[in-house]
Amino acid sequence: MKPRTRRTIALLTVAALALTGIGIQAPSPAHAAPAPQQIFEFDSPSGTDWIVPAGVTEVLVGLRGGRGGIVSNVLGGRGADFAVFIPVTEGDRLTVYAGKDAHGSGDERKGGAGFVNGGDGGKGSLAGANGGGGGGAAAVRLNGRIIAVAGGGGGAGGYTGNAGMSMTLAGLLSILGAIGGYAGEGDTSGKFTYVKGGEAGGSVAGSSDGRTITTYAPGSGEGAHPGAVGKNGLDDSTFPRYMKHGESSGSAASSTNGGGGGGGGGGWPASGSAGGSGRKFLSSSGGSGGGAGASWVIDYMAGVRIDRDAHRPEDMHDYFGPLANSGTVRIMIPMKSTTSVSAPSQVEAGDSIPLRVRTADTRTPNTPLDGWVDVYVDNKRVVWGGTGGDHTFTLPPLDPGTYQVRADFKPNVPQRDYKERSTYSSASTTVTVVAPTPPAPPGPSEVETTTTLDIVSTPTVYGDTLTVGAAVEPGGSVDLTGEQVTIEVNGATVGTSPLNSAGGGSFTATAPVTWAPQAGTHEVVARFAGVIDSDPGTTDALPSASAPVSFTVAQAPTTTMITSAPSSIRAFGQVDVIAEVTATPADVDGHAVLLADGSPLMYSPLDADGEVLFDDVVIPWGTEELTVAFLGDANGNFAMSTSAAHPLTVTAVDTITTLSVSSADVRADEPLTMTATVTNAMLGVDVDPRGMIEFVFDGEVVHSVPAGMDSDPDIDDGEARFELDADMLPVGAHGVTARFVPAPGFGASASAPTALEVRGITTALTATAPTAVGTTADPATLEVRAAVASGLTSRAAPGDPIGGHVEAYLGGNPAGDAFEIVNGAGTATFSGLPVGTHQVMLRFVPEAPTMLASTAIVTVTVTEAAGGPGGGGAADTESAPLPTTGSDPSGALLLALSLLVGAGVMFTAVRFRRAATTRGGIVEA
Repeated sequence: MKPRTRRTIALLTVAALALTGIGIQAPSPAHAAPAPQQIFEFDSPSGTDWIVPAGVTEVLVGLRGGRGGIVSNVLGGRGADFAVFIPVTEGDRLTVYAGKDAHGSGDERKGGAGFVNGGDGGKGSLAGANGGGGGGAAAVRLNGRIIAVAGGGGGAGGYTGNAGMSMTLAGLLSILGAIGGYAGEGDTSGKFTYVKGGEAGGSVAGSSDGRTITTYAPGSGEGAHPGAVGKNGLDDSTFPRYMKHGESSGSAASSTNGGGGGGGGGGWPASGSAGGSGRKFLSSSGGSGGGAGASWVIDYMAGVRIDRDAHRPEDMHDYFGPLANSGTVRIMIPMKSTTSVSAPSQVEAGDSIPLRVRTADTRTPNTPLDGWVDVYVDNKRVVWGGTGGDHTFTLPPLDPGTYQVRADFKPNVPQRDYKERSTYSSASTTVTVVAPTPPAPPGPSEVETTTTLDIVSTPTVYGDTLTVGAAVEPGGSVDLTGEQVTIEVNGATVGTSPLNSAGGGSFTATAPVTWAPQAGTHEVVARFAGVIDSDPGTTDALPSASAPVSFTVAQAPTTTMITSAPSSIRAFGQVDVIAEVTATPADVDGHAVLLADGSPLMYSPLDADGEVLFDDVVIPWGTEELTVAFLGDANGNFAMSTSAAHPLTVTAVDTITTLSVSSADVRADEPLTMTATVTNAMLGVDVDPRGMIEFVFDGEVVHSVPAGMDSDPDIDDGEARFELDADMLPVGAHGVTARFVPAPGFGASASAPTALEVRGITTALTATAPTAVGTTADPATLEVRAAVASGLTSRAAPGDPIGGHVEAYLGGNPAGDAFEIVNGAGTATFSGLPVGTHQVMLRFVPEAPTMLASTAIVTVTVTEAAGGPGGGGAADTESAPLPTTGSDPSGALLLALSLLVGAGVMFTAVRFRRAATTRGGIVEA
């Protein structure tokens, strides 16, 4: 073998292991069947590289954003789905990210992964259902630049009541209201049904300008206080960006029967905003749907455009398009075929015409294509039939004239793509049919001749030679010694031989004619030109030709073997693989392809010795064996062959993760930047680690940053950096860890814990007056205000109104009904207090879990109503039990009490069911 000092022209294609539709099939009678259309599918949300092969100028990438989470029968939004054409050149790197659906056990609260992850759905409270998570965004980068993003659908809003419950809180409170108990605000129906939350919005395909994706808004929850509706992501600097989790209902109060809000769908340059939950105090309301993530297509790169003809697999019965199943990205090299024809340029009328038709795939060198051929002569179809890539059709004899002969080719259905007509090809040639020269009328000096063909050896495989002799027998006395006989194959002369007398008036060729034909079907004829002169005194011999004889030459068999390849390699490492193709005759040429578990990695040409070098190949993670397949030569003389499998072990790249935080002590609404850096632990590995980062607080994942948000400005430096500006953190002292969740081929790692103190936001509860006066018949009232405490300078500005509810206590015992604070204001009504002056403590419970409770002490004086019992003097200010209202306990009161007890049992059962569900696999963040 020659030293490997040359550089091959390589077609590098690092493909996913989930590649479909690629393979070297079993040989057909004439040629090895072709590799079907080149479709590459990827399912990793963390990103997979694919290198553009030589000769490819445009690819089509099908993106599908993940679907938003389903809440029982309420569907989340469908993610965007579209295919985008991208102009490329050899060696360009496409990185594709699959968008995953929301998921979960029992419900689909967890957001789907992707280029940008979908937000989680909010938790429901009491019998309220959780909201659905948002779908993850799918995306494609070209050499690191974002080209297109398909946003994920928003999550569905949660119900106000679990469908498995026979009665909701709203229904129970309606019964209590009918017998003098609590009458829920806005709820007078008394129906024992749940109120459905809103369906989230999603994106659908369809673009009028080649770049814009139509979106549909999410729906609103139902009930007295539904959560705020999520918004679809916008390409607007004022729109909040990423990681929109649905609002949870559980923080409002124990008497809130609310559904969680739907998580926002992942998107770029903005995710959809999350739906709010039905979480107002003493209310039954549904969570609203989360918004769909924004979809985006680059608008300053020529040639990038959305293909409006692309459809999803579920939209069509027979489908070979660019959009694969949900949760995958598909790269398609548009299917192109080429057809070539050859025929004798001139034939005589009455002779049949051989037409050789060769069909091939332009995307893979020398690879023949199976299909159907229609042959037209001057636009009239004359013959037709199937082909294995190289077939000779026999046209019927034609009258004298010049004809345009055209062959139209259609690849077999599995080899076409969704734009069927673009896969067709045709070629044509010109054939001239001449009238045979009529022999001169026999005269006294002219004799006819008869030419016969003598085939000494007939070739059967390429490399064999055709050996042909001929004999000419005149019909009279004439000497043909030294005259020439011509051997023609397919209408072309391949040799001549002089005639010599064989005795008995017959003449034979002095030496046989030898010729090495190419693979295919051929026709051989021996032709004697005759001897005619103008001398009537000599005897002339008229011309003659033998009957044609057809023969077929098969391709020469080949053997392919891998002569040099590693047995183990780290993921994403570059290797050289050498293979050798041998055949008889030895002048084999053409191309071979290196395959990893059947997926093509690189094409390279054979050198003069039949050796092929695959230089600096990147082996995909998970590859278990390498094979090399010889694809044949340009003339179709050598058969395809595949080497034995070469076993290979690919080991993952270990990583190291470190974490830094901008401050170790922050208030809950103060910005905190958490930076996780992931580096390769193996020297010489320059590829950037791929995966996502989870920020874990005390063992619970609080935030996650997907692969698409890698903020490291340098490409292929072996490092990835993930930053998160967190503004919703759990209050308390925490141990924070950054955990790297790797893409295939990388090892997992985690940082050392970092201490973090998150302080709650101080609130202040104030009354508009320090005292309140009322009577037993006309209870005292007092306006109160709740706001962020003064003296603070962060996002929650001093005096900002907040929401929640207030509970009143007299001597440690509840005093009256709790009341709601809306936009920082509420009204306390002190009913049921005994006559006297009391110090009442008001306790404010904020809605937001990041805010701290606060209290205020007010003085309430209660006097006897006019006409009532005497007294009215100052009463004991110590705690006293509230008097029983109404008459002695009756049947109605007993019924109310029993219902209250039943309500407690119901609430306990709901909590038990929710806890059991959580133990069954739902991880609630």
